[in-house]
Amino acid sequence: MEYKIVAVSDGWTTSSFSKEATKVANELAADGWKLTKMTHGWLGLLSPKLFLVFER
Repeated sequence: MEYKIVAVSDGWTTSSFSKEATKVANELAADGWKLTKMTHGWLGLLSPKLFLVFER
């Protein structure tokens, strides 16, 4: 199995995260990847990130 971890950061609002995460997930799904886990976290001081784990 292959795994891919993607960090999404797009502004401070939930809708920005949602739009960017959906865009990334759709692009990878079209290429045969399956989203297996999604986690919200922080990278550095006040830098929100959404981590997406895909497997194929």
